[in-house]
Amino acid sequence: MLNKKLLKSLLKYLKDELKPKIILVEDPKGLKKFNKYLKQVKAAGGLVFNPKGELLLIKRNGLWDLPKGKLEDGEDSAEGAMREVEEECSVSGLRIVKDFMTSYHVYKEDKWILKPTDWYLMEASDWENAKPQLEENIVDIKWVKPEDIHLEDLDTYLSIKDVLARL
Repeated sequence: MLNKKLLKSLLKYLKDELKPKIILVEDPKGLKKFNKYLKQVKAAGGLVFNPKGELLLIKRNGLWDLPKGKLEDGEDSAEGAMREVEEECSVSGLRIVKDFMTSYHVYKEDKWILKPTDWYLMEASDWENAKPQLEENIVDIKWVKPEDIHLEDLDTYLSIKDVLARL
C-alpha cells in the first residue's frame, strides 16, 4: 500500500542511487496516489521520421534523446509535441501519424517532479535543413534507421530506451 512514508523512502532511495531506476506501478489506484505526492509537469514529444524512414535523434546534455518538451498553459499535447520538434530541430511540414504512448519519469529540482510525456509518431516533409536548438543545450541531431539503433549501446536515458524499444 502506497503511503506518504513509503513514497518518501522510495524518493530518498532514488535520489541516493546513482544508477537510474524504473518504478512500475501497475495498479491505477496506486498510480493516482503516487501522482498526488509529486508535482506534475506535462510534456509531449515526437518520434519523427523523414521520407527515407529515418528517425530523428537529438543530443542534449551529453546524451541522445528524442525531441520533447513541457506543454505551455492550455496547450494541447499534440500541438505541443509538434511545436517542440519544430523549435528544437527546425523541422517543419510535420504530420502526426498516430498517438504512440505515454512515458513517465521522476526527477528532482527544488521538489520531486513526475513528468508524463505523450509521444506521437510523426512524419516530416521539410527535414533536410534540420539543425539543433543550441539554446536548449541540443548540440547535434542525426537521422538513423530504426534497425540501426542498438539500445544496449545507445547513450541515453532509460525512459527513452523504453520508448525506442516499443517502436
